Amino acid sequence: MHIDVVEQNSTSGTKYVRKVVISAGQFPIVSAVVKFDSTILPKSVMSDLLQKKEGVGNILRKNNISARRNAILINFDPNRKKITRSYEILYSDSVWFEIAEEIRLDLLSASQNS
Repeated sequence: MHIDVVEQNSTSGTKYVRKVVISAGQFPIVSAVVKFDSTILPKSVMSDLLQKKEGVGNILRKNNISARRNAILINFDPNRKKITRSYEILYSDSVWFEIAEEIRLDLLSASQNS
């Protein structure tokens, strides 16, 4: 698996949007949009985010931060081609990240067969 931060921009002041694609081989398996506010995050986490090299989960683990997920919405495509989900990553009951993902099941199975 390979992560690519496609885009990361400030939307207004301290608020950011990060667009990420996770690929397996040549197939884009997961696309995600991550929203966060830099005033809430520790400087070490924000510094890692600005480097645009790692995913949020890896950054939190690297900084020894034990956060939890709060599922908001999960939708399964009736054709079994994709799953969409939205969730929050919380630390000490504070929302650090809002994440919306699309997981391509059809491409995941294609990557496993190649």
